[in-house]
Amino acid sequence: MKINLLDPGLVRPWGHHHDWDTRIANALAGRGHEVCVYASVDAVPEALSGFADAVRVERHFRIHPYREPEDFDPLCGEIERQFVSRNWTARDLGQVAEADLWLWPTLFSYQLWACATVRPKAAISACIHMPPGQPSGAVHAEPDPWWRFAAKGARAAGLDLRTIGILDPEGLQASLPFLGDLDPFVLPIPIDGKPRRRTSLETVGFFGASRVEHGSPIVPDLIARCLDEGLKVTTQDTALLSPAIRGRPGLEILDPGGDFADKVARADLVVLPYQWGKYLGRISAVACQAIASGAPCVVPRGASFARATARIGSGSVFSPLNVETVFAAIARARQSFHALADAAYAGALEWQGTQGLTKFVDAMLGAAPAAA
Repeated sequence: MKINLLDPGLVRPWGHHHDWDTRIANALAGRGHEVCVYASVDAVPEALSGFADAVRVERHFRIHPYREPEDFDPLCGEIERQFVSRNWTARDLGQVAEADLWLWPTLFSYQLWACATVRPKAAISACIHMPPGQPSGAVHAEPDPWWRFAAKGARAAGLDLRTIGILDPEGLQASLPFLGDLDPFVLPIPIDGKPRRRTSLETVGFFGASRVEHGSPIVPDLIARCLDEGLKVTTQDTALLSPAIRGRPGLEILDPGGDFADKVARADLVVLPYQWGKYLGRISAVACQAIASGAPCVVPRGASFARATARIGSGSVFSPLNVETVFAAIARARQSFHALADAAYAGALEWQGTQGLTKFVDAMLGAAPAAA
């Protein structure tokens, strides 16, 4: 079967876009499907790496979903963003190769609207990361009515919607008034862990890109405090680290590329000094990877993934967000580490039974015929 994996958000060689796109495309190719990945025209060369030789990768989409609000009119910017994004994306979709399935690992409402405009013969499967009906807090989250508008347009256009899913079970009911026309359901999260039973807290991990919503202004101080306490630290993004911190013993700086699961597996405790309000209704790939690997986490009270770690019993919670509260949560995790680690390991084994890439790909293929 010919499959077009469509992701205008594939720009950089890190984050969930690159991680998920490479693993999904490679899994499909491994099943014998003919896969072409269409990325952003702004994709850096490293973002196009990691794909199997059998996967064709092209820079294609001229609009990516993370354009800043200031790029648009201050009074009607949200409307302008949707129309401009829909128009350009529809034009670009008109130029993709014919396929049996269009697969969107990260669907935005304007992209669904563009599909309704083009009316492809291909079936469509998609995963919605920031579903409507609940506050996500993300600056790039789209207002709920746009999803309702796009969903009605998709049905009116007669699109063959094979799979439309979201990742947060708590968000399904809230999304139905806006996505009901699409018959959405909860998808398995395409993250596979490498469960490891932690027996002692030696290494603390800080992962993900340096963004304000990830607590980037306080991460350097947190890393320094951890090193001062004799803990080792492994980190992925060093954009805000001073040369003095970078040169300290006990700090391991990881290559931005490579297997993200391997990176998380190095840490005994994963710290997520995130702004809780930005993760009310969306998942964190870092948190999911930590849960899947059996790593206890330091998490912000109120975030969606804090609810997940609370259910498992593997989280140490902080609130509000500042150096002192986060470091206090690290200290509490250190004191009760054995209990947290046992719960985290049990949670990772549970994750293997319900989540993972194979289950996600199966769901996205739906009733698709097997590869010839």
